Amino acid sequence: MSRPLRIEFPNAVYHIFSRGNERKEIFRSGTDYELFLSILKDTCERFDLVVHAYSLMPSHFHLLLETKDSNLSQAMKRLLGLYTVRFNRLHKRSGHLFQGRYKALLVDKDNYFLEVSRYVHLNPVKANIVQSPEDHPWSSMKYYLKEKAPDFLHRDFTLKSFQSRSDYKRFVMERLKTGEDPFKKVIGGLIIGSEDFLNKLQAKIAKNKKNEFCGKKEFFRKPVDEVTKHLGDYDRNFSVYALWKYARTTQRQIGERFKISHSAVSIAVKRFQSRLSEDKMLRNRVMNFEKVIQKSNVED
Repeated sequence: MSRPLRIEFPNAVYHIFSRGNERKEIFRSGTDYELFLSILKDTCERFDLVVHAYSLMPSHFHLLLETKDSNLSQAMKRLLGLYTVRFNRLHKRSGHLFQGRYKALLVDKDNYFLEVSRYVHLNPVKANIVQSPEDHPWSSMKYYLKEKAPDFLHRDFTLKSFQSRSDYKRFVMERLKTGEDPFKKVIGGLIIGSEDFLNKLQAKIAKNKKNEFCGKKEFFRKPVDEVTKHLGDYDRNFSVYALWKYARTTQRQIGERFKISHSAVSIAVKRFQSRLSEDKMLRNRVMNFEKVIQKSNVED
């Protein structure tokens, strides 16, 4: 059985992250970094990608990129596959270089793009490799402070929000004072963006029922408040199941809400599912509840 695809559509923006297998180094020398950037440049040309920011670290890398076509999976397969082959040949090794599949978060370009940009550029600073982000030689930050940059790096969209290059650097460094992590706001493990951005994506994807992708179940879940406001007089077992099935929350968070352990949540859900298979009236109640939260979302 083939693995589901990722969410792909024209002009999508992604934060890409991949780590070395067993957290081992994927870059051992300057030659390796240069090799990766060379393959990245070629991949951008072949697949018409736009790289807005990058940061290459010894054991992992971050990319903020945009796809003009729906071809992220093809592009990443070539980038990581070709780099692995050449890295293995260069270092006389074999086997997997990267740890599982790369992670790709869809980024709301209108509201979260700049947050992700400075997150990528601050990575070497937070890892205590350098004190200032432009000092890391294998990051795009230094090019944001210069006139010239590699052909595959596109800075215009980022810099148009600032009066000068130094203003962008100040913006990046400000995050060190607050220490906030934009990825704590990730929706369903797939998206960093606003609810409006998510709703637009859901409407687009719902038109194609056959469009399967990683995390589809989480993608269509609702905000916790959207589910809880309709629970009303439903008993605890129904409420636990409804939050587990329809809300973007974890078993641990559900447990905290009802003052039970996360394992008790799991047991309660399994028992409720067992009841559903035997109780037609209960199934109807669940179906009616689902219609209510779906209708509420549309009206809102």
